[in-house]
Amino acid sequence: MKTQFGKPMREHFLFSSSWVNMNHGSFGAIPKNHSLIPNATSGIDTILRNLDYTTREHMVCFNTVYGAAERTMLHLAEKTGVNVTRIPLAYPLSDSEILHRLYTTVAGIRDKGEDVKVVVFDTIAFEPGVRMPFENLIAACRKLGILSCVDGAHCVGQILIDLSDLEPHLFVSNLHK
Repeated sequence: MKTQFGKPMREHFLFSSSWVNMNHGSFGAIPKNHSLIPNATSGIDTILRNLDYTTREHMVCFNTVYGAAERTMLHLAEKTGVNVTRIPLAYPLSDSEILHRLYTTVAGIRDKGEDVKVVVFDTIAFEPGVRMPFENLIAACRKLGILSCVDGAHCVGQILIDLSDLEPHLFVSNLHK
């Protein structure tokens, strides 16, 4: 359902309901469910660095994850003791196999008495340039009670994205690709 323009839009901003916002364009007020970031890489970096981790938690990604995101995860592993678990993918590979590998990986981690904090994955992996089953991965993360962090850097203009329908926990993208 779309919000009607005017006063009903106030609910989408972080201002107190007693405030009257006079000029949000000059001061960067944005809807509360969105943040402006320089690029997807800095968005992923900011997200991952602002989560709290324990040594019994894992950040999970596929081996197709963008290098900068993986380097942030490895840095956080050194700094906080969180574990980084990479799920190997070798194409050709079906979407159902990718989902199976996620479920199997999470089950293996939980069988050891540990847990998964976040799963980082792409909409379109830059290398090897494949469309990931991100819709199903988001749903799987919700079902498993794990944060989904979607790197949508390569999807704008190639895949129709409806964040209200997908409901990822975290989604970043670029508009310059």
